[in-house]
Amino acid sequence: MEATPSNKRVWKASSPRRKMLVRLGWLAFASWIFMSVDGMLPQAQAAILGGKVVIPNIAVKFVFLSLLLTCSLYGRQLNVPWRLRAAYFLFVSYLAVDALILLFFWPPYSLEYVLFGYDAYYFFLAAIGVFSLTGRTLREGALAKATFWIFLPLGVLGIAQHVAGLPLLPVMVGDGAYGYTATSFTFFGEMRAFSLFADAWEFGVFASLVGCISLSQVLFTRGGRRGAWAGAFVFAGVAAYCTLTRMIYLEFLLGCVSVLLIWLACRSGREGSGIKWLPIAYGICAALIVVYAGHLVGNQSGSLNDVESLVGRQLQWSRYLHAWTAGSFERFLFGTGVIQNARFQFSRNVVIDNTYLGVATEVGFVGLVLWLYLMWRIWLYLVHETVRIPSEVRVALAAFFSTWLATGMFAIVIGQFAVIIWLYLAASPCKPVVIKSVQLKRASFVPRGSLQSRECESG
Repeated sequence: MEATPSNKRVWKASSPRRKMLVRLGWLAFASWIFMSVDGMLPQAQAAILGGKVVIPNIAVKFVFLSLLLTCSLYGRQLNVPWRLRAAYFLFVSYLAVDALILLFFWPPYSLEYVLFGYDAYYFFLAAIGVFSLTGRTLREGALAKATFWIFLPLGVLGIAQHVAGLPLLPVMVGDGAYGYTATSFTFFGEMRAFSLFADAWEFGVFASLVGCISLSQVLFTRGGRRGAWAGAFVFAGVAAYCTLTRMIYLEFLLGCVSVLLIWLACRSGREGSGIKWLPIAYGICAALIVVYAGHLVGNQSGSLNDVESLVGRQLQWSRYLHAWTAGSFERFLFGTGVIQNARFQFSRNVVIDNTYLGVATEVGFVGLVLWLYLMWRIWLYLVHETVRIPSEVRVALAAFFSTWLATGMFAIVIGQFAVIIWLYLAASPCKPVVIKSVQLKRASFVPRGSLQSRECESG
């Protein structure tokens, strides 16, 4: 279902309410950037205040959520499919029940520990209910350009770090909960590109998103703009390579493949062309890499073919899998509460680096099943809406989201994908216009620059 005005009035792009909604939308976008680039705010405070950090990154989440709630007073409510709504309410309700179990039946977990664990993993998933109240607040074209121009200086810094072999900025500022520490920024003596992020893979996730947006723009646009976006795609690819993180290479590659496949599906107008199975195919691919990586690439110590980090991950997975399954049946079902979070002494040395195991360890088998179902319903919604009303940004966001099962094999990446649905719902797509003389039963997909025009849904 497409967005409809909640007050059933004609939505005028020049109306004061619309202008206020757009301002709030862009402020929410800016706060999301500050949350994603998690070293930006601490580094800025340290530079201004002589090394002190007085505003923690978590404060930006409250700003972000407040802006979205304010948007809901001015904006549109989207009619999402009932199965997606049901999956969301099931998962959020289960989190509430499981929190009580972790607090009162699995001591000694404190309220602070449970809340911060939920925040670290599920903040953006829990916020989906608010996302659906703030639909169509940003122009797609402006969103794509803003994302790239924000990434440009970040990418330059990241590439410079790798080339110079130096971090170029302090890797630790502030202390405790108000501080910022960059981790894993070297790989066998080589400097990884991490820019202003806390980790090279976080920087690489952003580069992969920009790569998907750029490639989608190349496929849709014509003329000189195609060349500009092709340059942006190459730049994002170079930045991703400089992370020296093989999970990012996989995500970037699979995301680009999905852009091409979803674009072709949009041209044919067939949702049932097999693209809905992309996450499962990618997940199987990642599982095969885990099993056969050593046989496929060998083990050249000190190079990208070194499988030492993978072997280390497998040992950690075995450890926490045993901790989850070896206890009582109740803990298998509802979790042990163990999280990967350096904030607490109890969890400071926990390294799981696997989304499935991370969710299962904390909230149990029931929580894992409900999370998988929610993510699958989100994916089906993105595919259906993208094929129904294709656009550059929709194709890119859906393609990026398609990699969630594969990348989840090598890191805990819940929030990075959950926020994609906000960008998808907030972006206002341009609708294909049916050529009356042809009398098509459905709007056909025509790339920008063709004879068929497209009408933008919002101002």
